[in-house]
Amino acid sequence: MAIKNYGKENDLTMKTTRQLLLHSLVIALVSVVTLSMVVSLAPLGVNGFFNLGDVAVMSFVIVLNKPEFALSNGLGSAMADLLTPYQIYAPYTLVIKSLLYLFVYIALRFLKKPSLRRTIPFIIGGLWIAIAYAFTEVILYGSNAFLPALGANAIQGFSAAIVLILISPAIETLQKRLHFNQ
Repeated sequence: MAIKNYGKENDLTMKTTRQLLLHSLVIALVSVVTLSMVVSLAPLGVNGFFNLGDVAVMSFVIVLNKPEFALSNGLGSAMADLLTPYQIYAPYTLVIKSLLYLFVYIALRFLKKPSLRRTIPFIIGGLWIAIAYAFTEVILYGSNAFLPALGANAIQGFSAAIVLILISPAIETLQKRLHFNQ
């Protein structure tokens, strides 16, 4: 039995459905990855936790390569916060992780040399995580929280950057072989 194509309206519906599905998958995967390995940062004197969520967010920049997925990444990260004792961070995380995606995306768009593309965007991302969450701690707990939060979040952000620097060539290869963005 042949499937009939009902024209451009059906093509638009299929494209919209595919985009909705992709956004939903990104939200779910970022949330699950964030929650899959959680280590409290309380022993370092700050609230929050270490996780692999930043690795997921920055990996999706490589795989999806579209700015419209920034909010989905932020929503997935914020959803993870809502499922932990750190719900107070959820609105900040939504903004911070959405901007993380955009900063890495912009850096990848402007950098042409492969060695720079595989390092600089992720270092920018790690730096953003450290600074953004340090200021979040100041908003929530006062100025004395800045330095401890900066140190702890630098560990979080730069650990993710190191992981991405190591795995980004494999992600790029897989993305090209699967023709994911075509």
